[in-house]
This record gives sequence, C-alpha cells and structure tokens, in this order.
Amino acid sequence: MKKKILRALSICFLIGGFTLDGIGQDALFSQFYNSPVYNNPAFTGVHTGRFRVIANFRDQWNALQNTTYKTTNVNFDMRSKIGRADFLTYGVNVMQDQTGTANMTLNTAGINLGYMKQLSGGRSRQASQYLTGGFSLNFGQMSINPGDLWFSNQYDATNTQVDLTLANGENLLASSDLFPDFSAGILYYMVNGDNSFFIGGAAHHLNRPNFSLIENGTERRQSRYTAQAGGQIAISNTTQLLPGAIVNLQGESMSISSGLNFRYSNRDWREVAIRMGSYFSIVKNVNTNIYMPTLNTAFIMELEQIFLGVSYDISLSDLAVPTDSRGAFEISVGYIKPATYRSKLKCPKL
Repeated sequence: MKKKILRALSICFLIGGFTLDGIGQDALFSQFYNSPVYNNPAFTGVHTGRFRVIANFRDQWNALQNTTYKTTNVNFDMRSKIGRADFLTYGVNVMQDQTGTANMTLNTAGINLGYMKQLSGGRSRQASQYLTGGFSLNFGQMSINPGDLWFSNQYDATNTQVDLTLANGENLLASSDLFPDFSAGILYYMVNGDNSFFIGGAAHHLNRPNFSLIENGTERRQSRYTAQAGGQIAISNTTQLLPGAIVNLQGESMSISSGLNFRYSNRDWREVAIRMGSYFSIVKNVNTNIYMPTLNTAFIMELEQIFLGVSYDISLSDLAVPTDSRGAFEISVGYIKPATYRSKLKCPKL
C-alpha cells in the first residue's frame, strides 16, 4: 500500500506541472468543449454571436494539505466580416495556473488572431462549411515562493530536522523573465440544420519559451500538440447528442478524453436547454506506462445567451488513495452577445 501511495503522489506532481526531470506540463480542463480557444486558437470567433466571453476554473486534489492546484482561464473573442462571407477573428485571453506547496504560479496573457474562410453555404438549405486558422501570441511569467521550500543544505543531521535559518545554497529566483509564447491551430467545421461536425488541431509553445527559475538557467516548455473532434447529432426537434474527443501530447506525456453530452432544449424563442454527460479520460504517466483512468460527469445549463457548466472528476486509479477519493471540481461560465440578422453565422455546438 505504501508503494502505491508514493507512486500516486509522484503522479500528482507530474500532472500538476512537474516532471522528475523538471519539464513542465500544461494544465488541462475536463470541460474542453467549454474552453475551445484555450485548446485551439482556430476556435477564435467560432460562435453565433457578436462576441463571446468564457471563464473556466478548475480546483483539484484539495485533500492534499498545504498544496494548491488551481487553474483559471478567461477568454474574449469576436469577428469582423471580410468580403462576402469570410471573417477576421480576434480576441484576448488570460490564464493563471497555481501548482504545489511552494505556490508555483504561471501567469499568461495575450491576443488571438485568425481567419475564417467559407467553403460552402450561404443558402438556407445548404450546409455551411468553414475552414479557419488562428494563432495566439502570449506573454507569460513563472513565479514561486522560495520561502516555502527547503533544500538538503538546510537539513540538520545532528538534530534530524530542517533549519530554515541555514543558507540553502541555491540560486533560485522568485520569478522568471517575461517570455513570449506562440501557438497556432487549424479547424474545419460543417453545419447542416441541427447536425454539425468539426475537427481540428493545434500546436502550443511553438517557440519553446524559457521559464527557468534558476539564475541564468534554461528550462524550456515542451510543445503541446492537440487534436479535437466533435459535433451534434439531432435525435428529435428538442433532443441532441453531442459527442466529443480530445487528445493532448506533450513530451512523453499523453491525455485522451472522449464522451458524450445529451442536450434537451425547449425550442422557444427564449431558448432554455440542459446538457448532461460523461467523459472518460486516461493520462499516461511521463516516466512509465501507467495509465490513470478518470470519469468526468458534467451538468450544463443554457439560459438564452448564458451557459453555466459544472463538472467533477472521479479518479478510478491509485490516485484516489492519497487524495482521499476527491477528484477535480470544475466550473465554466460563458456569455454570447446576440448577433444582428446580417451578421449571424452558423457554428457547431461544442
């Protein structure tokens, strides 16, 4: 049992932002369908309204004492028409990821730019198809609270205790230099009545920014590659199925999530809809071939242009032991400003 607990705890650090060789991993949201631009900048402007605002918050492993694993992301995006049916898309985003005992924090902010090219559509009974591309330019900074850490030089072997008054012998900085971070993606989607389909991919941290907390050190963030697909299948006038899947590859780590949301709407001019679903995820440990399965359950309420999503991750692996079977709580809130009649755009349900 002790070995299982130690192994699971090591996995916590690996997923939460560390690996044993110091390579950081990105924070990921279970409600990936409610954080589209975070996963792929090509989703910028892909919505039915004039503009869209989405906020995501994730809190996990709060059973571990004196540790924080929290991620917050806020995105604003809109588009402007170019020519007959193409669009220039743009927006801004901010993100904060807090990890571990020493409160390691990554703050980023930047802009998203993209272009939507209509492949077909324009007629009421014709399927709309778009190919979109986008990129993001972010600036970020990593910080840490060195006072919450102790090192081997501070261990008093005589008294078998840690003495924080001793010099730690490290040249650890409280924050890294400000660094640029580039990402790019592509997306294809098709909408035909109440049915839709989309598929896309993105590459994050293309320039592999240096976020080292060691003076004159180099610690480059590994590129993350994302593939995502999904859509909407109409069962009746009021019910739809929304399948979806996402794959993230970063260095030697990998995560896969797939599942289904069931949606019911009243089809009124003031549309109210509810969505419920489950997604099954697996995460590959960086240094071994251990896969940690997780079951995510979600409930989403849509009130006209506003949506509220709440989900919870249930660990199905050894990770449930050190975390006291507590998973990850996640909430997403979004608002889409209604578009005018002439600026309406057919977009897939995510």
